[in-house]
Amino acid sequence: MGDNREGRLDRIQQDVRQLPSKWQRAICWSVENWDLVKGACKGTTMTEEAIEQAIEGAMARDDAAMAVLLSIAKQFKERARGQEERTDDPNGGKGDLTGQRPGEADRA
Repeated sequence: MGDNREGRLDRIQQDVRQLPSKWQRAICWSVENWDLVKGACKGTTMTEEAIEQAIEGAMARDDAAMAVLLSIAKQFKERARGQEERTDDPNGGKGDLTGQRPGEADRA
């Protein structure tokens, strides 16, 4: 598992090195200030659609810092939506308290 993570980090570093310097700085700043970034981006009230439009605007203006922050906010929104979808099932898709999924008892 450690090798897989190290490999992913190596690929990320290679990808970031290929970006223009202003984009590299924006990404590095967000990593170095992660607690601040996380607090600002995780709590956004913007919709995913509004975030996407704002990202497009930031990209058109070549505003690397804003595009990076908005992209992080978008990721938090998508993850939250995914968690909400999984929590619609009170047992998180793991079946009932017996460990059986709906309909499994009928097949047993």
